[in-house]
Amino acid sequence: MNKNIGLIGSLLPYRGGIARFTTIAHRNLKEKFNLVSLSFKRQYPLFLYPGKSNIEPGYSDYREPDVNYIIDSMNPLSWILACRILEKNKVTSVIIVWWTFFWFPCIAFMARYLKFRGIKILFICENVKDHEETFWKNILTRTVLSMGDAFLVDNRNNAELLQGMFPEGKINIYVKPIEMDYPNPERLLEKRARLELLFCGFVRPYKGLDILLEALLLLDGKDICLTIVGEWWTKDIKLLTLLKKLKEKVEVIDRYVEEEELARYFYRADLVVLPYRDASGTGIIPMAYYYKKPVIATLVGGLPDFVEEGLSGSLVKPEDSFALAEVILEFYNRSPLVMEEGIKKVIKNKNMNWENFCETVIKGLKDMEEKGIK
Repeated sequence: MNKNIGLIGSLLPYRGGIARFTTIAHRNLKEKFNLVSLSFKRQYPLFLYPGKSNIEPGYSDYREPDVNYIIDSMNPLSWILACRILEKNKVTSVIIVWWTFFWFPCIAFMARYLKFRGIKILFICENVKDHEETFWKNILTRTVLSMGDAFLVDNRNNAELLQGMFPEGKINIYVKPIEMDYPNPERLLEKRARLELLFCGFVRPYKGLDILLEALLLLDGKDICLTIVGEWWTKDIKLLTLLKKLKEKVEVIDRYVEEEELARYFYRADLVVLPYRDASGTGIIPMAYYYKKPVIATLVGGLPDFVEEGLSGSLVKPEDSFALAEVILEFYNRSPLVMEEGIKKVIKNKNMNWENFCETVIKGLKDMEEKGIK
């Protein structure tokens, strides 16, 4: 296999789970290949970004070593220059991390440019469809992904979606690795209740926070507290009304939280809850497992691939606050600590490590060579 490989994606200093994942993927892959990694000098105009900033706090001047921050999503000249850098370095394949329809003009142009010059494209698909999907978003996504010679996804749901789009597509499933460099908290937070719940990540409609709040109302009288950590990307009157009813039972941290502070909330939590209406995958579950916390998740998207009933957590029907309340009550009546050994087994059995990820990337690259693409 030719060792000259390209990587295109969002890396630190950009914030969010995908940027962190791509950064660590870059670090691991460059030990296996002559890797040429390209990232963005501008991901998108800030007025289009629903959050306060797209830069990881404390990382504004950071640049990952051996990464060329050249791509401006709004400047086609930078797309051409990026492709020429890959050509100059004689790459034979380029790995592109895909997750949002917004990248359509930029990624579609670069993928077509590279394919025209005989360079193969391996897409790592964090999302196969947008969380707030529409007909036209699906068309744009399908158009871009049709340029892929092979695909990597992190769950069976995404694999099935891709297989439906491209019946002859070469698709491999990788396991989302657990990152081993999450910090321990410098100080611990005092527990406020018998059962501490944690909801973590951007607050968006598809994540079903209202379902969780309704479940807590059903458990009124139980010694349970919830912490909501993450920037709110929605203004929902229903959510605000539910929060007023729950009052001191819920703590809201409405901002992007740095890892050291986030570690405090994971340490305090007994249970991480993902009441999603829709999901492809999530980086929250590997983070929860790192901190040895069981997870309640809904039976949507790729979440069932990562939560093993009775070992590392529980699975419930989506959009069902009663079912969610029942499962929370089960954890309330027993110690979630009994699942620590189960979580370790799941991590081991699923090979949630970066070496396994790299092996899957190599398999995807070999699949493209076997297709005889020149």
